[in-house]
Amino acid sequence: MVAQAVGSFIERRLKYRSLRIQIAAVALAGLAYAFDIGAIYVILEGEARIRYEGTVIVLTLMYMFVPLILWLLLTTAFYLVTVALGGRSEYSVLLRGTGWGMIPFVGASAALGFARYLGIRSKEPCNYPQFVCGENEAVPTLLEQVDAVFAFANTATSASAYKLLFGVFTVFLLMSAAIWWITVEKSTNLTNLGVTVAVGLPVAAYYVAFVLITF
Repeated sequence: MVAQAVGSFIERRLKYRSLRIQIAAVALAGLAYAFDIGAIYVILEGEARIRYEGTVIVLTLMYMFVPLILWLLLTTAFYLVTVALGGRSEYSVLLRGTGWGMIPFVGASAALGFARYLGIRSKEPCNYPQFVCGENEAVPTLLEQVDAVFAFANTATSASAYKLLFGVFTVFLLMSAAIWWITVEKSTNLTNLGVTVAVGLPVAAYYVAFVLITF
């Protein structure tokens, strides 16, 4: 029943050219996703804040655009695979439909940010060798600061809370993938197997790459 209702909703919405709600969903996902790095800013104190605050802010702002880039890349991948399989589709129609799949991705992004915060909230950045916090030590270069921030962020992944919430991220991603599947099914002439390939390959590639980078 739920799948049929969602399918009917997506089929109706594919006829509307407006992207306002989809863009709003991507923007919300961007704000949530940014906390994946922004969580570090919350716990920075003392010399660590003085030296690394600017770098963390810039990285946080960059992370805000990840959901937008992901939306465009996945839509392009769905389109290219569809064409490669001999299917017919319009990129603009696909973009409208896949945008609705970014609504569950808001939850996925929030889960990642909260997981990062729980994984690092009790840790002191200056206790890690990558962070240069001594007043008499040379100020690290920009690349050294970026490496230090990411190295510290990665310490969160060993926490059980992070692993649990990564599972929540996976569930929300599967919900997005289901909407993307429905979008391709409703907007192309592919068989169900073809739709599964067109959606499954790009999403699986993204998920595997993300897991390898994260853990």
